[in-house]
Amino acid sequence: MFLGVVFIASAAVIAPAGAQHGPTGARSPVTGQLSLSVHTHSSGFGSPSGAPTLFSTDPLEIPVASSPFSYSAIPCSSPAPFNDRALSFSPGYPGLGSGPLAVRHLVRGDVTTTTRSGDRGIVEGTITTFLCQNGQEQDRVQFRFVGRFQVTSTNEAVVSGGFRIVEAGGRFAGLRGSGTITGRLTCLPPVLARAGATDCSDLGAFSDSVLMLQGSFANQDAGAAT
Repeated sequence: MFLGVVFIASAAVIAPAGAQHGPTGARSPVTGQLSLSVHTHSSGFGSPSGAPTLFSTDPLEIPVASSPFSYSAIPCSSPAPFNDRALSFSPGYPGLGSGPLAVRHLVRGDVTTTTRSGDRGIVEGTITTFLCQNGQEQDRVQFRFVGRFQVTSTNEAVVSGGFRIVEAGGRFAGLRGSGTITGRLTCLPPVLARAGATDCSDLGAFSDSVLMLQGSFANQDAGAAT
């Protein structure tokens, strides 16, 4: 079977707008588009490269039931063969440029409601993204997602829905935004090979999560002084 998981969430997208000039010395707002690729794994099954995950995790189990789950990237100190630089801003973000920037992630979610068979239901959660600086996890942004899921296979999840930024710190302080989330939950080939498994059903869980966020952003205080 093929597994499709669909997140359906309403999100008020922030449309890019031109700079507005306030009193002398005030900062003009920064607006634009952002994209973020989120590759995360489970600590129990390991990452595709074999590097340990940044956080201990509990992957989404098969069959799906109402329960929490989590996925983590590897630390900033470990080179990521794929998706090392994954956060981009267009036309750019003050002090950081357009990217792509090196980042790592923690995904936490809850299956809050399921049908009796467990093949569909409601899911919600957060994605916390850390900026990598000198091999350390630094400034962070937290995204919240909510939607529906539907199980149609034992090895992959097609994901689509919505997100919004709910928290940002450090150089991202004041950042807000929203948009769409797409991607999949799956078991990547190196993880399956290491476990001697053929698909996620052999593992009893989806070992990896690969998501893409695309949307608009705004920061009222990050622009140049006027």
